[in-house]
Amino acid sequence: MFQVKLKIQDLLIQNNRKRSTGFEVFSVSVNEGESFLELLRRLAHENGNLNNIASYALGQDADMPTAIILNGRFLALHELPEVTLKEGDEVTVLTLLDGG
Repeated sequence: MFQVKLKIQDLLIQNNRKRSTGFEVFSVSVNEGESFLELLRRLAHENGNLNNIASYALGQDADMPTAIILNGRFLALHELPEVTLKEGDEVTVLTLLDGG
């Protein structure tokens, strides 16, 4: 088991009443060989506030379109099933907002 950093934009966390553009930062334990999608499923099961993120990553509808960034590189939806994490990885999840 090892640790990765997971940064999730506040707006994506259900029941978050804050109107912040900041991030919640978590240190997450990852099982050896666990894929990114498996990690998301597990986290969504453990914390219902993360269901929107898992739904998007699993190809289901979500309230907001989401971008997933691994170590500074945007991941396409079709890449997610193949992504495995390594010790020290940093995953950022944020909304794709319109406007200016």
